[in-house]
Amino acid sequence: MEYAALIVAVVALTVLFLALAVKGKRRPQRREPKVTRKGEATEFQQSAQLDHIAKVAFERKPILNKAEQRVFAALEGIVAEIGGGHRVMAQTCMGEVLQPVKDSGEWPDRKRAFSAINSKRFDFAVFDGAGMLVMAVEYQGAGHHQKKAFIRDAVKREVCRRAGVPFVEVEQGTTPAALRERVLATLGVRVLAAE
Repeated sequence: MEYAALIVAVVALTVLFLALAVKGKRRPQRREPKVTRKGEATEFQQSAQLDHIAKVAFERKPILNKAEQRVFAALEGIVAEIGGGHRVMAQTCMGEVLQPVKDSGEWPDRKRAFSAINSKRFDFAVFDGAGMLVMAVEYQGAGHHQKKAFIRDAVKREVCRRAGVPFVEVEQGTTPAALRERVLATLGVRVLAAE
């Protein structure tokens, strides 16, 4: 009996010794540094970002394709006609211009809702003279009829509805005159006869 207890003790000590020896020899696991509560990158992450970008070259690319450029030019003309300091911006981050109401739902729900929109962009956003979003415009080109784009647009549409912001969808082939009429009507500006 004593012999069996002695064997168990020796085996237990051997296992413990081996576990400690292996633990000391293991490579430390690489962990991603924690992100601060507001989602800002830590100094270590910022340094890593610099390392990553230092390894490649960059080039400029257009923010809009040719069809979107035509819509943007038409919107700029329409907004200039409205006056009052209105401006058009392209590829506007939704999280920069919309946010959940502070007392709406629970904090985790607001956080998830904001995360759902923060990485999405409006093709075009119209702002008033005070810099407030007054209309979102989505150009429905050929790629907008894919499943992912449909879901993305549904999210944008619903967020705008909940924020009381008109969401205008411009189909491929819409004429500048038709776009003008629609934008002016949406913003409550009297539609004048086309010159």
